[in-house]
Amino acid sequence: MNNKCLICNCKNIKKTKAMFADFISDRVFNGTNKQFNLIYCPDCGFAYYDYRFSTEDCTKLYSGYRDEQYQKQRQKHECWYTKEINDLIGKNDAELISRNENLKKIIQKHIKTELKSILDFGGDKGQFIPDLHENIEKYVYEISGVEPVDGVQTINTLEDCVQHNYDLIICANVLEHAANPLEIIKQIKSLLKKGQHLYVELPFDSPFYKSKFFDFQFLFNKYYTWTNIFKHFMQIKKNGNVRLMHEHINYFTPQSIKFLLEQEGFMVLHNERKTIDVKWGKFNLISTLCVLN
Repeated sequence: MNNKCLICNCKNIKKTKAMFADFISDRVFNGTNKQFNLIYCPDCGFAYYDYRFSTEDCTKLYSGYRDEQYQKQRQKHECWYTKEINDLIGKNDAELISRNENLKKIIQKHIKTELKSILDFGGDKGQFIPDLHENIEKYVYEISGVEPVDGVQTINTLEDCVQHNYDLIICANVLEHAANPLEIIKQIKSLLKKGQHLYVELPFDSPFYKSKFFDFQFLFNKYYTWTNIFKHFMQIKKNGNVRLMHEHINYFTPQSIKFLLEQEGFMVLHNERKTIDVKWGKFNLISTLCVLN
């Protein structure tokens, strides 16, 4: 794994020292830490940590995700992660509207046939499935046990996913967490037929491409106090050149996700990086729509 890119198999990779962020060390590894590497591929732009979360690691990290205990444990190490912030992420109306409208516009531009069925793969409550028309069937594949929003049916296993037919599958903010993103794409591909579509949404947060001014958005956001802003920048300074592995273990670029999808037989119709307002901050995302050839 350490000698070539996970996405494009390029051997011209670069390595930077990395270790677990304090929150990950505490929540997953009982306070212990270790050094490993952040791998960067200059050919496709993909970056990833060569330590990959095991199934046991993921269970510890994502069990009770964003519940009260999670929030308190994270704020202990990341002062800005207050209860207010935790309650806003992925739940506030402004974010729902921004992300849904973004996907809706892409669908209307590139898909000319009426969609009868949509599956959100790993989509929490299914709240990010856009409203296209009244008769559309909406499903969410989710194993956390959360209750879906009105009009969405939960599917709990991959085996049950096969029982339905989907015109579009959404995979939003999943691959950046996955130990094996290629395997996720293969699983989704197995649920699609020729001519059916896949939409992938990813954060554009690679340390190799992120704007030097990105962290200064804290200065202009009412949800962060001056004390938290000061502590945040002191934390950045303390870490120096060592990269900290958090929940995101993969950093995609438009080029790298396009390469991954094309090698699996998809034709990319739309591949764009943009910034949307999600109320608690500015969210840089990659929006990619493709069709199975």
